[in-house]
Amino acid sequence: MKRSASIFGRTAIGSSLAVLSFVSSAAYGQTSTTGAIRGIVTDEQGAVVAGAVVTATSKATAQTHQTKSDSAGQFTIGLLPPELYTLNITAPGFKKAEEPPITVVVTETSRADAKLVVGSESETVEVTAAPAQLQVENATLGTVVAGDTIREVPLPNRNFTQVLTISAGVSGDVNNAASLGKGTQDVYVNGASSISNNFHMDGADINNFGSGRAGDFVQQAGIAIPNPDTLQEFKIQTTNYDAGFGRDAGANVDVVTKTGSNALHGSVWEFFRNDVLNANDTFLKLGGQKRAVMKQNQFGGTIGGPIHKDKIFFFGSYQGTRQVNGLSSSSLASNTLFPLTDDRSAAAIGAAGCASAKPFNGGVTVACNGSNINPVALNLLRQKIPNGTYLIPTPQRLSTVSGNLVGLSTFSIPSHYSEDQFLINTDYLFSAKHTFSQRYFYSRQPQDQPFSSTTNTPGNGVTPNFNSQVAVLKLTSALSSRFLNEALIGYIRSVGRLQTQANLTFDQIGMTAPSDPSYPLTPIISTTGYFALGGVNNDVSFSAVNTFEISDQISFNRGKQSFRAGFTGEKNQFNFDDPNNKRGSVGFLTFQDFLLGQSAAQNGSGFSNLSSSASQQGSYYKGYRGTTMAMFLQDDIKLNNKLTLNSGIRWELNSGVSANHGQLSSFYPSLVNRFEPVPVGGTFTGFVVPNNYRLTLPAGVTRLGSTSLSDNDIPLHNFGPRVGFAYQAAQNTVIRGGYGLFYTLPNANSVLQTLGGQPFVSSASLSGTANAAATFQTPFTTALTPGVWRPRSTAYTLTVTGVANNIDSPQVQQYNLEVQQQLVGKMVLEVGYVGTRGTRLSESRALNRAFLASPSNPINGVTTNTLASANIQARVPYQGFTPGGVTRIETYGFSNYNSLQAILRKQMSHGVYLQAAYTWSKGLTTVTGGDGTNGVFAGGSGNSNDPNDRYQRWGPAGFDRTNRLVVVYTYQIPGVKNSGTFLRGATSGWKISGISTFQSGKPLTFTDTRNGTAFGTASRAQFAPGMSNKDIKNVNGGSTLDRIRNNNYLNAGASVFTVAPFAPNSTTVTPGAAVTATSVPTLYGNSGIGAVRGPGNQNWDMTLAKTAKVGGLREDATIDFRTELFNVWNHAQYANPGTGVGTASYGLINASSVAPRLIQFALKYQF
Repeated sequence: MKRSASIFGRTAIGSSLAVLSFVSSAAYGQTSTTGAIRGIVTDEQGAVVAGAVVTATSKATAQTHQTKSDSAGQFTIGLLPPELYTLNITAPGFKKAEEPPITVVVTETSRADAKLVVGSESETVEVTAAPAQLQVENATLGTVVAGDTIREVPLPNRNFTQVLTISAGVSGDVNNAASLGKGTQDVYVNGASSISNNFHMDGADINNFGSGRAGDFVQQAGIAIPNPDTLQEFKIQTTNYDAGFGRDAGANVDVVTKTGSNALHGSVWEFFRNDVLNANDTFLKLGGQKRAVMKQNQFGGTIGGPIHKDKIFFFGSYQGTRQVNGLSSSSLASNTLFPLTDDRSAAAIGAAGCASAKPFNGGVTVACNGSNINPVALNLLRQKIPNGTYLIPTPQRLSTVSGNLVGLSTFSIPSHYSEDQFLINTDYLFSAKHTFSQRYFYSRQPQDQPFSSTTNTPGNGVTPNFNSQVAVLKLTSALSSRFLNEALIGYIRSVGRLQTQANLTFDQIGMTAPSDPSYPLTPIISTTGYFALGGVNNDVSFSAVNTFEISDQISFNRGKQSFRAGFTGEKNQFNFDDPNNKRGSVGFLTFQDFLLGQSAAQNGSGFSNLSSSASQQGSYYKGYRGTTMAMFLQDDIKLNNKLTLNSGIRWELNSGVSANHGQLSSFYPSLVNRFEPVPVGGTFTGFVVPNNYRLTLPAGVTRLGSTSLSDNDIPLHNFGPRVGFAYQAAQNTVIRGGYGLFYTLPNANSVLQTLGGQPFVSSASLSGTANAAATFQTPFTTALTPGVWRPRSTAYTLTVTGVANNIDSPQVQQYNLEVQQQLVGKMVLEVGYVGTRGTRLSESRALNRAFLASPSNPINGVTTNTLASANIQARVPYQGFTPGGVTRIETYGFSNYNSLQAILRKQMSHGVYLQAAYTWSKGLTTVTGGDGTNGVFAGGSGNSNDPNDRYQRWGPAGFDRTNRLVVVYTYQIPGVKNSGTFLRGATSGWKISGISTFQSGKPLTFTDTRNGTAFGTASRAQFAPGMSNKDIKNVNGGSTLDRIRNNNYLNAGASVFTVAPFAPNSTTVTPGAAVTATSVPTLYGNSGIGAVRGPGNQNWDMTLAKTAKVGGLREDATIDFRTELFNVWNHAQYANPGTGVGTASYGLINASSVAPRLIQFALKYQF
């Protein structure tokens, strides 16, 4: 194998480039934590004034920044912290000009042109014109959100990520006030996944290297979320940000926390919720249940000021959160249940079981007297949890779904969440040219969640505990009036632990042995379309992520040009353990299969009632490592007063994910001859390990030349050019456009899917006739050998997850063209086109799909196609592995996104602030399941129908929403002015703020386990003759609520879908047996990706607030009283229906996507 250059060698290459960029040149001096001011100085006749002294002075700290206009009259002041500045311009022979206060925002250049008046420098002219609202300096699209806006609008969890969705081009779920804890939002920007967003806090990269996700993910903590009162502002850049920004191809989010000033300022607050005034959830009402518990207290304060006036400043904050939440997804679960009663005698259960459909594969049926119910099933059905109810509950109501009688219940068991967060910032202006800044944030969040997943029944909860730290040191230096430098070092740490509450052991329910003798917990038990027991496989796990970061940027202004250059480097550690996998899992297809739990020999069908059994033994600990570096050059030139060009290039160096002791293994299909039978005694050909693997290797295993599982530790070809322009076509019109190439750093979670690789873990995953010997008492029939390499052999019990040898950073091209128009009344309208094209997108794909055999195309001697395990096994390309048992993590997907985006902004005037952002878009991709937490696992899946044909799964992305409108508004209610003191005080200071969201539903894809059985991989549904997408939804069943009550939101699956055609040259397993969908192999279904869309959203969150001056610690101190109403009109908003054709949950909507109306009160004192 090709040996790659070492990381240290490439670091030297990077350092050389950084030095070269430093020497050659260095956009207007803005970074992820700073902005800039740029303008032209002219006289009254419009002639440029060279050599004018321009001084920007911070209103908060009195720090001054000074430069001179060049020969073209232009000036730039860069690396300015975001705040309010005064601008003074002096020149010989002219009066001193004082520009109106100008607000500098992160990542942007504010325009401030000045016109000098002839006269004495001792005279001063105050300019009163408002600065331009149009962006005339670059092509980047995005939204700046000031700290005041974040604090004024209703945020359910006081979380800044809940404001990200106000930008055009951003898709996501509606902010849900029922979210447990922080409620961090997943956002999808211009067709990119939620793990493609880059978050900076005070200049440091705060992304979790493990998950890449903003929110908590299983045991991996999300990004740090300081409370809104600590935030100066933040900026979300959605398209074509310049070369100074990278790492990911989605949004670039820059958060800047507050610093102290020369005046002492602070605040204290309490936000309070109680369920007394809340509305009840739709499904709790349908189940006859009372309103859920929902209590929350958020309390804290801030203080900031000078330690030494004009020199040293501090700012600190604390917030505590205590939440008891019965509405979150970990608290509110709607279960599809067996049609049982509280009579758990064998006879009563048998009567319920024999009245329903037969077992999936036929064979023995449930005896009506219950005499053949499996003892393990009986033990589980009689098992009770601490509150005295059954582990498998008695349903609250019964309903007929897909022709079967099923039980439905909705449970609300409160989750508990606590958080304590601290922040301390200091700034030291130790000279006029140098500022040293320190930032530190810490939070801890212990929780208790009664439901590990929404399919679990009560008694299957989990106890998570997370903590996060961010530490940053930064030095900003003005080496001259035109040459600036910003150096930063950062350390980010996040830790997460999970502990299961599902602690039943195998012997308590009558199993003969567990999956792993050292791990006695019962396996995870699931029944398709119904519920799951035992939580999920990650419920006992641990992760610790450490990121060590250095960066340096320089900014140089010369004439009409502004240059920036910089370097950033990160070392990432991801220590991980997931021992709960050792409990194993078993699956059933029907209620009757669960009750019987017999082997094929016992039920006479050729198939066990256990459709699948997976067992694991060994060590699940890994110490993952990764390195990322980037260098960039950015050049912005003002060609004339109307046209600015932006150009830059960024070089991304992203290493593959390695392990600190080489404890990784993979499988390279390229090393194996497809369909070649394995030799007697087996073979290790195809297995690979990294070059730092320390254990003894058996003959046939290949040692790679890299420390990761790919051919190349650090690909050198990921260059990202960026070009853009801003053209002021008229006084009030700007045209902007650009193109850029962007890359996403692969998260470690993708390689984490190889966690069960041998020899560290020994596993077996059996299904179909290969699992024929399994019973409920003894579900695991394969002898495992942890610590020992197992070859590919004719035992055919191996599975493997590997990493593609050419895995790379996903690549996205972005392009946009838009028009900005200044309107009357301080309004700006932006309308434009934004498009992206993604290639090399991350996904996982099942490679061992069986091929079809025929007399003219025999495969390993097989000429017919049956469901017999030996027949399917002979037809797979990689012999020695189970059908579907070779999964590859790869960068093979692609996508396309096109949109019309429009934003109307109105600055606060006459008591009104408004921003309305509309997006009409279509995002198509070959990667399925890329929305929500699914996208964290390798980005998504390539396994819908034929995994070898990516074009047939081309369709709407899982997060695609055709139409999306978000309106943010504030209205200051006029008070009574000409009246007495009391009436003036009572009627003044009131305002209404809100966020209203209207959006289309997500696309739905329909699956059917009866289809695709000839290939051994998952299949979509097959339309019945004459049926199509338009026939899926029930459009004549009354209101949405009526259809939900009657379980007919969708038309009956049997009327729309049918079984896919039988495979050619197919026969039954048993000669002469009846030909049915479960006895003869079938082809893939013909329904498409995203056949219809689920329910949309219409949500209004509003705040009514009163502010009054009360004095106290300061004369101008105020007190704010707020009433916040989330989903103010109590509009019912529903989750998607079940899409598994023929399952008990098909067409069922049994959960809300947004909480019912919740009310929160707040009191805040500010001084």
